Amino acid sequence: MLLQPASLASSALKAAVFGPSGSGKTLTSILLAIGLSRERCQSAPIAFVDPEGVEEFIAPICAAESVPLVVLRGRTFVEMRDGLTEAEQLGCCAYVVDHYDGIFRELTEAQKLKLNLIGRKLPYAHREELIRVWDMWVRQFRASPLACIFPGRLAWEWG
Repeated sequence: MLLQPASLASSALKAAVFGPSGSGKTLTSILLAIGLSRERCQSAPIAFVDPEGVEEFIAPICAAESVPLVVLRGRTFVEMRDGLTEAEQLGCCAYVVDHYDGIFRELTEAQKLKLNLIGRKLPYAHREELIRVWDMWVRQFRASPLACIFPGRLAWEWG
């Protein structure tokens, strides 16, 4: 039989939350993570990647709900990627990357630096390597046992 009953152990949420600045993406993401932590993970910590310094807004909400918050203040793709592994090792319930679109821009700038294209657009022909690196990250978070929630702005897309 091809169809099998779903396993709760393999059903960790994977979500992207898009919208313009100030639309509530971060708050929505944290509230989702808190709800999952309290209902499914016995109030296990939430890992929060905070490249924009919004921890002071998030921490009181988590504290009021008695859900521990651990923060990665990194701004790079490598920090974000490695932070997921660390969050899994810490027994976190959810991994929230606040505005991963900025981290994608950092990865793009690193690719331009590698190709000596600083100050110029990344040519379409060179985007394949960038996509390959990003796809490895996508496979990593999709395979993670943690709920992974990624707020991002609708501001930077390939034409």
